[in-house]
Amino acid sequence: MLLQLAEALKDHTHWDLVIYGKRPDWPAHTIAAAERSGLYRGFLPFEQLRAVLAAADACLSVMSFDPDLEVMMRTSFTTKVLDYCSAGRPILMWGPPFCSPIRLLQRRQAALTVTTPDPARVIACLERLERDHRLSADLGRAALALADGELSHASIHGIFVREIQRLLVPAAS
Repeated sequence: MLLQLAEALKDHTHWDLVIYGKRPDWPAHTIAAAERSGLYRGFLPFEQLRAVLAAADACLSVMSFDPDLEVMMRTSFTTKVLDYCSAGRPILMWGPPFCSPIRLLQRRQAALTVTTPDPARVIACLERLERDHRLSADLGRAALALADGELSHASIHGIFVREIQRLLVPAAS
């Protein structure tokens, strides 16, 4: 998906896709070309990544449309969404409509979501952000509110502790 988006963005001078993180499972020649072009920049220590995210025009997170991965997409929550929310930048979430991060971000109006595998839809969202600075600011504020509320460490830890206690109480009876 990211390679398709990178290809589609070649015709758009206002947006550059930059990928940070662990080495993708792409063929070696594709990774080498992505490194040469600046598309793929490797893994950054979190403090450096935080600075990159804070300076980004938008943050993109993707979840697979592969039918073989549907169960994982339904039940997993990519941790980069937490990092993106705390950066306070507009978020674009690209994946199937049943993914938990997409459902949460839509419910909280904290991101633009693309629920088809078509990279042109992602580009349309980028163009919308470019035109509508108020939307961009609103999404950044909503992401920060989500980071400070439902996705905060205290909130997540509280849910974790509460659910463990709920599971243990019946066992003690």
